[in-house]
Amino acid sequence: MIYNPIFEEEIERKTELQALKKEIKFRARKESLTGAINRVYSLLQKKPILTLSTLFQLKKID
Repeated sequence: MIYNPIFEEEIERKTELQALKKEIKFRARKESLTGAINRVYSLLQKKPILTLSTLFQLKKID
């Protein structure tokens, strides 16, 4: 069998692409969670009683 480094480069490229996809998904989840937390926090600052009562009602439903 003849050694062909092109196949090794393809495998390395695929693993790098998979790692990059994983990192992009992780960042997207993190940004979405951060955005949700920021929205809740801003609601708590603007209308604390209304927001807390809504959160407790949602907890009772679950």
